[in-house]
Amino acid sequence: MLKEENICKLLNGLNDLIDENPEKGKKGWRPSGNAAEDVLAHTAPYKLKEKERLQGILSDLQSQNKLLKDALRAKQTRLQNTQQRIEQKAEQWKQIDEMADRFDVEEAKQFLVKYSNYSSIR
Repeated sequence: MLKEENICKLLNGLNDLIDENPEKGKKGWRPSGNAAEDVLAHTAPYKLKEKERLQGILSDLQSQNKLLKDALRAKQTRLQNTQQRIEQKAEQWKQIDEMADRFDVEEAKQFLVKYSNYSSIR
């Protein structure tokens, strides 16, 4: 079986590869016994891709959030302006109401009779 599979030639080829290796004498990588540490090199690329994807989503959400904040500020400004106009109109109506309460119809008739040419007012 050794002759059939040519094991001696393969082993000699392996020895040649070992002799050509510039890092001869250094120990190769072996598991440390800590599975989380050992798997890190294999999972890091996937985690980096996921991090980039999540950062893209985050930047999209942040830009949408900025647009929404700007729109909200504009609507709040318009609302404040509308509230001020309503308050001004309400104050004007209040003044008109107070004037109407003080208005004396008889006094107005006398004024009109005195300064008017129309006799139908009397």
